Parts: sequence; structure tokens; C-alpha cells
Amino acid sequence: MAPQRPEDGFFRMPEHEFEAIPTRAAEEGAKRAINDAGLASCEGEVDNGQMRSMLELLRLVHRTKCGMRVILLPN
Repeated sequence: MAPQRPEDGFFRMPEHEFEAIPTRAAEEGAKRAINDAGLASCEGEVDNGQMRSMLELLRLVHRTKCGMRVILLPN
């Protein structure tokens, strides 16, 4: 349903249509961000896997570094 403009100048639309506007905007923004990052293609799936692997490696390095710091502290 198209918004109606009565004589008071305000647009009126059903509540469900009004609430759908930010949802559509968020979806479009997310799609654009995925495309801009180059993750929309089939290669993007591989990139996501690689990024997860790198994140896991960084977490391991961080845990190891923190563990070594505890071991090397003088008593």
C-alpha cells in the first residue's frame, strides 16, 4: 500500500510496513558490505574459512603467549 498524504501533511502507512523499512535497509547495507569486501562470490566462502582459521591461530598464539608470561614470572 502506498503512503497516503492527508491534508495535515503527514504520511500514513500501516505499522508493519513502517517496521519493515529499517529491516530492508539493514539487509541491503549488509549485502553491499559483503559485496564491497569481495565475499559475495564462491571464493568468498573460501575466504571466510581462511579468516576463521587465521582467527583460531591468533587465539592460540594469544593463549600461548599469556601462558608463557605466567610461566616466566619470577616467584
